Amino acid sequence: MSLKKIFGSKLRADILLEVFSNPEQDYHVRKLAAIVNGHSTNVSRELRMLEEIGILVHRKVGRKVVVSLKKDDPSIELFGKWIKEWKNPISRITRYASKNNLSLRSVDRQDEKGDSVLVILEGSDTPSDLEDYVDMINSDKQKPFLKALYVWVPLGN
Repeated sequence: MSLKKIFGSKLRADILLEVFSNPEQDYHVRKLAAIVNGHSTNVSRELRMLEEIGILVHRKVGRKVVVSLKKDDPSIELFGKWIKEWKNPISRITRYASKNNLSLRSVDRQDEKGDSVLVILEGSDTPSDLEDYVDMINSDKQKPFLKALYVWVPLGN
């Protein structure tokens, strides 16, 4: 399941992920539109909706209007933790492994910063969509970048 399905639009999901990833940041519409790769009109519409439901607040800074995450609300903090965990690539491949009866044999960092990770999965049935799933995770451009290796284990071993 993707955040797009939960929130109704990829743009809204991208905005939420950006804002919750940088909770102290103030965002001008054009700056946020550039970050999430969206048109400023569409970003503005999503921001108004997120403000109406109480996730964001706006304020004037000089002549500009900026939005930021609503502060000091435990439910919003919990929601932010959930969003970041949901989008975490290792959490996503772990959920995939569990759903497909695979064992997560190892998770090995491939570089010093941990930006690239090799995940080794094992199971008795080769999942036909593993490569597509890893590509989808990596297309979100979240760190770490995943590489998956599948090891087939015959039944009974």
